[in-house]
Amino acid sequence: MATETLPTPATIGNTNPTKVYKNFIDGEWVESSTGETFEDRNPADTRDVVGIFQKSGKADVDAAVDAAKRAFARWRLVPAPRRAELVFKAAEILIERKEECARDMTREMGRFSPKLAATCKRQSIAPTTWPAKDAACSGRQFPPSCPTNSPWPCASPSASAE
Repeated sequence: MATETLPTPATIGNTNPTKVYKNFIDGEWVESSTGETFEDRNPADTRDVVGIFQKSGKADVDAAVDAAKRAFARWRLVPAPRRAELVFKAAEILIERKEECARDMTREMGRFSPKLAATCKRQSIAPTTWPAKDAACSGRQFPPSCPTNSPWPCASPSASAE
């Protein structure tokens, strides 16, 4: 998540200041333990600073892994239908932001590919199919509250896994 902006030569005359990104660890946006950052530049136009990112060290990785373990211990206790709702909501957000995703990927890689937008769309839709596939594989059914306008069908024991 972008938190601060820094004026850099690449942003002079540009209305979009360079974003400084932090690490998301244990539910918070934090700077790296090293206190160092690095610039990621567009290879096609090195004047274009895509963002400034944390130069993380071992302590940051260890903190992230420990936080993920604690989060998993809580997440696994959440009932499957609720987890499916949350994953579906995250996928909806990704779908809404697919154009932004493609634009960012183009800048980061330094080239335009018509396939990038399709890749972003595929990545955003994939999570919406996981709950249905999981239910189909396990023989479980989603409750009647399963959204009828969702891109994934409510699975039933007779649904076949793909």
